[in-house]
Amino acid sequence: MKKILSIWMLVAVMIVPISIIDTETAKAGTYTATVDYVKDGDTIMLQSPVRGADEVRFLGIDTPETFVSNGKDPGNQIDPHGNAATNYLKSILPSGTQITLVTGQEEVDGFGRLLAYVFKGNMDVNRAILENGHAISYFIWPFEDAKFEDYRGAMLTAMNNNVGVWDASNPLEELPFEYRDRMFNDQPDKYVGNYFTKEYVTPLNYTQVPIEDRVFFFTEQDAQSAGYTCDCSGGGGTASDELLIQEVYYDAEGSDSAGEYLEIYNTSNETLDISGYILKDNYSTFNLPNGTTIDPGQYLVVARDASGFNSLFGFNPDVSGMNLALGNSGDQVSLQTPSGAEIDFVAYENYVSGWNITARTGEAIYRSDVNNDTDSVNDWSVGVPLPGK
Repeated sequence: MKKILSIWMLVAVMIVPISIIDTETAKAGTYTATVDYVKDGDTIMLQSPVRGADEVRFLGIDTPETFVSNGKDPGNQIDPHGNAATNYLKSILPSGTQITLVTGQEEVDGFGRLLAYVFKGNMDVNRAILENGHAISYFIWPFEDAKFEDYRGAMLTAMNNNVGVWDASNPLEELPFEYRDRMFNDQPDKYVGNYFTKEYVTPLNYTQVPIEDRVFFFTEQDAQSAGYTCDCSGGGGTASDELLIQEVYYDAEGSDSAGEYLEIYNTSNETLDISGYILKDNYSTFNLPNGTTIDPGQYLVVARDASGFNSLFGFNPDVSGMNLALGNSGDQVSLQTPSGAEIDFVAYENYVSGWNITARTGEAIYRSDVNNDTDSVNDWSVGVPLPGK
């Protein structure tokens, strides 16, 4: 978030009673404003600008979205959860409501929105949204420790009460940032820390940190500046060194449903048991069956159809029955641990920005060098499919 310094003074400035905010927050800007209307569950519009912004994004929370992109399946993001969060906020902040805005150290984001904790009298509206199950805690450094711990407690209350996005009968299928990434063909880009252990993992391994303990950093340097150290065990470092997606055959000759396959490579010096590991594209997930292992320095071929694969390549795949239908005009594929921690990722045909690797019918994309993994499109080439080699 880039801080924008205003060159003009606001007319209406008021100090919030210190009883409703913590000491660190009190050091930030405090302003009065009037609600124009609620835009969504964590965003409101103001009747008059504050710090040059008439849009306010609530700090410390992330509510389900109310938009969909390019006709993609929204799951249950919008209905019921996004709409429920929006309607809840409308019930608290109808047009004309007088509010107090308390900003953090960074007051305005890259979209020109004021970033603030919102108070209606003594009511912390951000916290109320969390406690009623309409949001997930979402703190991006720098933030106040006391505020994080307070909001974490509010979210745990909602989780324990099974309300809103935590309702066991219809829980939120994707976290809001996961949904945004899918809508815009992006992938996680923030480093994720565990507030209590003071360790961080790389963006793709965010699921290793319990959801209630997560804090976010724009860069690795930010995490280190905040006193966090890298968790380079398991999926945070070692797993991505041991297992790689090696080859993707997504536009097969003949029938895609018969010929498509993925290939996983074991870079380690030991046999790895990857039972229950997950292959996931933009639409489906596939769990590798019990007893699936890869010997050191060997490949595991995972195909959609054993007989169709055999007719093309003259031998049977290691695993068949994969239900991923790899898009011929673009898709993304990830390899994950059974707990959902991402180990490796590849995209093609610009499904994710920058991943422009493209294969023609009958060609595969493959990793150029298993000893050089930069987690970028530069690792990949196009050529004749060579499963198991």
